[in-house]
Amino acid sequence: MILGCKYDYKIDMWSLGCILAELFTGYVLFQNDSVQGLLSRVIGIIGPIPEYMMKEGKLVSNFFTREGLIYMEAPDEDEEEQSGVHPSQRKKRVRNEEEELKVHILVAKKTTLK
Repeated sequence: MILGCKYDYKIDMWSLGCILAELFTGYVLFQNDSVQGLLSRVIGIIGPIPEYMMKEGKLVSNFFTREGLIYMEAPDEDEEEQSGVHPSQRKKRVRNEEEELKVHILVAKKTTLK
């Protein structure tokens, strides 16, 4: 769903499994603070996202580079100054075409659910 792929009942089974595991252990399975962080955790625990999903997903380019690396836009100085302000109250800034976009590349840490 995050990547914009078609989905069916299988996603509900995945969600149910995650919820049951969290209820049983008392821990959040994929602790994160962003969608990119979530994707990185899932990849680190389960493994790479299948190629067909990367090709099919309409939203893949929002989270992955063409090389398949997870990225997220780095906050600029104005956004960092407004970090204590509710997002709905932050000033919006339009990027011009010549402005350089700064990003962070997230590297999935290989781990297990243990």
